[in-house]
Parts: sequence; C-alpha cells; structure tokens
Amino acid sequence: MNKQEIRQQYKSMRLALEATQKQEKEHALVQRLFDLPIWDNTKLVHVFLPIAAQHEIDTLPIVHALWQKNIAVCVPKMIEQGLETFLLEKETPCKENALGIPEPMLGEKIDGKQIDVILLPLLAFDEKGYRIGYGKGYYDYFVANLDSHVLKIGLSLFPPLTEPITELHDKDLQMDYCVFPEGLWQKK
Repeated sequence: MNKQEIRQQYKSMRLALEATQKQEKEHALVQRLFDLPIWDNTKLVHVFLPIAAQHEIDTLPIVHALWQKNIAVCVPKMIEQGLETFLLEKETPCKENALGIPEPMLGEKIDGKQIDVILLPLLAFDEKGYRIGYGKGYYDYFVANLDSHVLKIGLSLFPPLTEPITELHDKDLQMDYCVFPEGLWQKK
C-alpha cells in the first residue's frame, strides 16, 4: 500500500472506533507512556492538541499528568512556514484553527531548543519507527529543526504496520519510541 492508501485506511479505522473502545485504548496508551523511564529528567514536553473531528488521541489527560509531575507543556500553533510552539498553562485560552486544531490564542513562545520530549500525532507507523501523518509535513519540518537530544515519541491507537513504509523522503521522521495500547516500539 502507498502512503495515501494507508492514510485512508487508518483514518477509517480510527473513525470506526466506538467512544468506549477509543477511551479504553487511550487509557492503556497513557499508562504505557508514563511507564517510559524518561520522566525524571524531563522539564518541557511538546504535546499536540487533538483534532476532535478526526478522532485523534485525546492528549489532555497527558497534559494534566505532566503538570502533576511539574513538567512544563508547550503546544503547536500553525504559521505559514510551519509550526511554532507556545507554553500551555491551565489558564491559556485556546481556539480551533481552520483545520479544527486547538491552538493557544496567546502565551509565551518557546524556543524549540528547550524541548526535551515531543509527542507526535500520527495515523500509522512501521516497525522501523517511521510515521505517516496527514501528509503536510508540518511535524517533519518542525522536528528537523530541533536539537538531536529531543526524544521523539509517537502516539498511536494501533500497532505498527506489518510492512515497511517504502515511499520515504529525506525529511520523513524516524521516532525514538511509539506508544500504542498493546505495546511499545523502541528505536534500536
């Protein structure tokens, strides 16, 4: 299957999940995420906010858990050239953009060099840690400009593809981890 076919299949699979199924998967995913041995030295995590209409993973429980651990959270805001990231605090007002992505209306802009961990949205990923997103490349370009120490963690409702993604480009991003309800993929 090519990337477009994979996108369509996984969008359909995600939309087909009943609300209780999705919540159970998200709960298991969050448990696995916080089992990773990375949180003690983490100070700032970039978290995507979900597009509700696309049934993306609800990351608000993750945000709240990070705050409870005294870990700062920043979130993306789309600009013409890509993404910028802003500090998210409990009182930060957010508004959906034209694509349905919640974004901070105001707040402190964060230099990407401060980020320790980035949580990445995706539709699917393969057993080599390459992700398939919506195809616009926003995160691929954003992550390419981060320091190499930043841990890249994908969040998926589904296990990895059984076949490798073959249409890779030089900007396609390989993750360090991908967390899904049934397990964890880790870069070797």
